[in-house]
Amino acid sequence: GTQLDAVMRQEVSRQLVNKMPFSHHLLPTLRYFESVETPIISFEEGSATNAWRSTWGNAITTRDGLHSFLDDQSGRIKPLVSDLSVPEIVDGTLLNDAKISDTIQSGFEIPETLKVYQIAGTGLETPSGLTYFTDRTCVNRTLFLCTGYADKLGYRVNMVIDGDESVVVPSALSLGGDDQIERWWLNLQLYNAEGVLGGGNKNRRHKDILEITEVGLFINQVISSSTEAEYEYLDESEPTFNIEESRLVFQLHSPLDMSLVSSDGRQVSSSSETMNGATYRRYGELQYISVPASEEDLNLILKGTTTGSFTLDIEKYEDGETKRQTYSAIPSTPDTVVVVSLESVAAIEDIVLVVDYEGDGVSDVSYNTEGVIEEVVNYQTLITAIKDLNLKKVPEKVLLSAAKTAEKFYDQSLRQVKYKKLEVATLLVLKKELLVYERLKLISKIDRQSIDAIIETLVRR
Repeated sequence: GTQLDAVMRQEVSRQLVNKMPFSHHLLPTLRYFESVETPIISFEEGSATNAWRSTWGNAITTRDGLHSFLDDQSGRIKPLVSDLSVPEIVDGTLLNDAKISDTIQSGFEIPETLKVYQIAGTGLETPSGLTYFTDRTCVNRTLFLCTGYADKLGYRVNMVIDGDESVVVPSALSLGGDDQIERWWLNLQLYNAEGVLGGGNKNRRHKDILEITEVGLFINQVISSSTEAEYEYLDESEPTFNIEESRLVFQLHSPLDMSLVSSDGRQVSSSSETMNGATYRRYGELQYISVPASEEDLNLILKGTTTGSFTLDIEKYEDGETKRQTYSAIPSTPDTVVVVSLESVAAIEDIVLVVDYEGDGVSDVSYNTEGVIEEVVNYQTLITAIKDLNLKKVPEKVLLSAAKTAEKFYDQSLRQVKYKKLEVATLLVLKKELLVYERLKLISKIDRQSIDAIIETLVRR
């Protein structure tokens, strides 16, 4: 239900799916857990997840464990309708109905007169589970400086490549162990890649597998009992993929819109996927973009929609290992524009977030990989901000005098630490003057807060 935004809000679609009995028949079955190794749900250690870890362990790997977690008798608190970051609880009657359906399906026996052909799409990133972790949010701020934090629940989507973007292969090939069953694998990774290079094939996935010519040909061959066809993308043996292929993944938890744009205009967003091998998905409040790390000269762009704060995970999958950089509790406004320049993704440790809070094309602040404001604020920044207030001559002179005096004390503190106290005292006097100017309506509250933020940065350095 998360991709019905054009016709239905996500909050409504989740309510609807949670109340429909047949939707719970799609929950993983006993047979699924017997054939899939990756856990459905994992819990990282942290204040928001430790209670769940004590009840369900570090991961949920069984049907009964999953149902126990979902059940409205689990002890978990039902989330607000608008809170898509917290997992819903499910009526126990619906879960029992799902178990009955599972029993009926697992007891199904294929008639001797029936031949079954199963085709599984594979080679595309497919969700295999969720990892819940303790995120944090900004609860107090002074313009772009966060001064207070609080823990909150967050989640990441875990991906595997043995699937068609919606269904993992073990689920698609759930019937097995019988001579009446033939299993076929459809290499969607190869099909889509060759289509982009040759200008022919379209980017196919779960929802349009039957649009692939070879699938239609295969069905015709089965019906006509012919064996003449040769297939390029269909095979009775499971294809192997290069799991060491490097990819770059962005997972955004926030009130912002996310897109990825290349220097030649190709992009990946909620409305466009024109970059080869790239994917945009949305899961509740989480946005997900994945792109081959071979792509260069990229810009990740985040645009604010409401006031709040965001967390951005940048992950690089390489040689079977995952490296992750997290920027958490970064304040944002409806006008915020964040640009992450990715001229090369060789070292994600050096990536810096450049934030324009007013959306005027001028960068206000940068955050390093520790979520700390980069040292881009100096006394020239303060003096420029004061001049931009466009005050009358005398009030401006008072503020500039305090700023320049503090700057002198700063220069002296580099040689003798005792001058640091004088610098800080002068800056605090400047803050009081700004508050007086606000009360006299010489400057606005936003202007005062903006300069306060610069002063606080200078005090802390």
